[in-house]
Amino acid sequence: MPEAFTPDPDLADEYRCFLIDPGLTEERFVTQHEVVPGDHRVVHHVILYTLKTDGAQTEAERRAGLEPRPGYHCYGGAGVAATMVAAWAPGTGATTFPPGTGLSLPPNRKLILQIHYNMAAGSFPDQTSIKLKLSSQVDFPAIMGIVGNNELEIPPATADYAATKSITVRQAGANARVNLWGILPHMHELGTAYRLERIRDGATTCLMDIQRWDFNWQFSYFLQQPIVLEPSDWLRTICHFDSSDRTEVTGFGEGTSDEMCLGILYITRAP
Repeated sequence: MPEAFTPDPDLADEYRCFLIDPGLTEERFVTQHEVVPGDHRVVHHVILYTLKTDGAQTEAERRAGLEPRPGYHCYGGAGVAATMVAAWAPGTGATTFPPGTGLSLPPNRKLILQIHYNMAAGSFPDQTSIKLKLSSQVDFPAIMGIVGNNELEIPPATADYAATKSITVRQAGANARVNLWGILPHMHELGTAYRLERIRDGATTCLMDIQRWDFNWQFSYFLQQPIVLEPSDWLRTICHFDSSDRTEVTGFGEGTSDEMCLGILYITRAP
């Protein structure tokens, strides 16, 4: 971040986007990254985006210029046309993508660092940074797809509530046959277990099964050999939650007291 930012102490959560210029004059590919939160007491999650068009960059710069504080308010994403290239949540360490793969950074285009701040422990200045290892080319350019459930309504006082959602691979962002190389699952503090399945012609294949979810131990998981996904395949997400201590329904949202049931897919085009 160009300068330190102090989130609003009167808010429970604040969502902020910061423009960062990597100074690239030619296309590069991210092959490794490590997000370094400036202050773990307030940083809930971090997502790095690359802007899709010059128009998106102009709009992001306009939004940042409207506010006296650094960056601009952005809930649920970058707020403009952008593509995810890195993500961090509590417990995430340095991430190395599978050999020969990487995520594109176009030349002469800024990046957006989106940070969700949570003030449960108070408000503190933050100057988060991210380390990127770049390559001039890769054999298999990758993209990020998303599968999940944004219709959560978790009843209170329930020790084991399972939320299930199925979408096609096409709905997750892949319009062609792709190789699935990795998954970054994400839930919040009520999560207890996470499972992702592929369903094809009535047959179910387990893609990921985390039986003891821990909010403070969130990783990206990569396969030694990719799994082929067809656009017509179904992806079924099953998230388990423990709401024993809640007295009201918990819905989907980015706030720490809300919940999520997401999987970020690391995919490349398949032969």
